[in-house]
Amino acid sequence: MQALVFSNHNSTLLHSLLLNFGKRFVNAPTQLREYIQLQKFNEAAQLAHSIKGVAGTLAAHDLKNAASTLESELRAGEFDRIDEQLNDLTDKLEFAITAANTLPPVVENSGSNVSLLTTNEFENLLAQLQTALRGNNFKATEIFTQLKSYLLSQNLEREVSELTASLEQLDFKNALSILEHVNFLLEEKNAQYCQ
Repeated sequence: MQALVFSNHNSTLLHSLLLNFGKRFVNAPTQLREYIQLQKFNEAAQLAHSIKGVAGTLAAHDLKNAASTLESELRAGEFDRIDEQLNDLTDKLEFAITAANTLPPVVENSGSNVSLLTTNEFENLLAQLQTALRGNNFKATEIFTQLKSYLLSQNLEREVSELTASLEQLDFKNALSILEHVNFLLEEKNAQYCQ
């Protein structure tokens, strides 16, 4: 229930986030073991940190706590119980990935109503999206969906794809950077049109 609150009561968004979690971290148990075997403790801690963040967002508290414990021990250079902590995290992670992979794929609404936005509506939505991204707010995905058709109509397919991927990975910082680039490109187009 808490994950639904975090996803702004948008069950489709939560469904997508769970599916993306399964895809994003499918190789993480093996990767964690490799990092630790190769004594790449900083990389292992970074991966544990990423798992912790997404698990917290999805209200997977046991997974979050296991990732947090492993990350803390790695960063502190405490390796006495590292195998135990690693096993605990990978067991919980594999369980969560298996559960996420049992979900059916999200079906896109092929009959979506694409409405044309006025300049004011577009600018308002763009400002809302920037605010949502700065606040790491899940509403960003919902707002982006409203802007997507307009951005595609401006031949920004690559940027739309990159924004979609960043939002699916909950990488709001990168999404904000891409959005700033999109804003620059649109201003440039507008300047050329006005000349």
